[in-house]
Amino acid sequence: MKVVIVGAGIHGLALAWALTRDRHQVLVLDRGPIPNPYNASYDQHRLIHDFNRATTDAPLNQAFDAWRTLSLDIGPIYIETGAVCGFPDAAAATRVLNDLRDRDIASRMLDTGALAGVLPDIRLDAGHCAIMTRRGGILLADQIALLLVRWLLGAGIALRPNTAVEHIDPERPAARLANGDTVTGDVLVTCAGASTRELLPDFAGVLGARRQILVYLEPPRHLEAAWRRAPVFVNFGGADDLWGAPSASGTHVKLAVGRFALPRPLGTLDAVVTAAETDALLGCFHPRMPQLGTYRVVRSSACFYSTAPEGHRLSQPHGGSGKAWFVAGHNGSDYKFAPAVALDLAARLGS
Repeated sequence: MKVVIVGAGIHGLALAWALTRDRHQVLVLDRGPIPNPYNASYDQHRLIHDFNRATTDAPLNQAFDAWRTLSLDIGPIYIETGAVCGFPDAAAATRVLNDLRDRDIASRMLDTGALAGVLPDIRLDAGHCAIMTRRGGILLADQIALLLVRWLLGAGIALRPNTAVEHIDPERPAARLANGDTVTGDVLVTCAGASTRELLPDFAGVLGARRQILVYLEPPRHLEAAWRRAPVFVNFGGADDLWGAPSASGTHVKLAVGRFALPRPLGTLDAVVTAAETDALLGCFHPRMPQLGTYRVVRSSACFYSTAPEGHRLSQPHGGSGKAWFVAGHNGSDYKFAPAVALDLAARLGS
């Protein structure tokens, strides 16, 4: 079976890997280079942890298992740092802690003193508390993209960079390219991230896009070792929804504010982060990071991700032929599920 994949972000590359393992013929198209450093999934690190809203332990266990399977093919790609999640009160934390323990996930409550011992220079808001899990950490996203491309090329898979797709015909199925050519396959899967809604106008009312700002920092020398040992952290700062990643394996400290992940209408995926946006993000962290003024800002960036109603992850056919599919949604949490989604979809397409 020949499968054409539109988009070489993590979903497109992971699907190409899963289909290749099942001995299908695969062609991957991307409008930029492959791997594309402008894709949302091309970053120093992405987080994986057990604190995702509206998910159960089964998909999360499958996600961890799928990354282990992928690493057997492409090499080490995950650093287990542990994960810390903030809560507005002890009652909320206790409910989650009991759930984690019911699922046999090693976890413990952290008071202010214990938090200071594992997460340098991050303070809880008054009355808040935190839970730390043993599993969870960072996926080395840019390395994953490079290693996947190397593996796919080694397997003889055709990658076509700088190949923009203008239209998807789900009935043939076919992709019309910007240069006028048409690419066909037995199956066509669109994995174009935030641009999926532009290629599939019938889903423009269902699929959305959000823009997330990220700031990368170099900690002061006296905190460098502590940050290299630190866990990933999520859900700090109440409604601000602060989250971040440590400087493990040569990466920088990464900070983000969930409240700043704002919807973007079609045609407005502005990639430039202004100084005012960087200052606003750091301003949310200043009350919680007493020494933030001693950090050096390395860079800021914006990434864009697809969204779907109620945070659902969509992996489904479209059109009447049953030969055209798309993968989108999950509101920014989709990276951690990419290999699991790929293995599942490859099995469905091959059945």
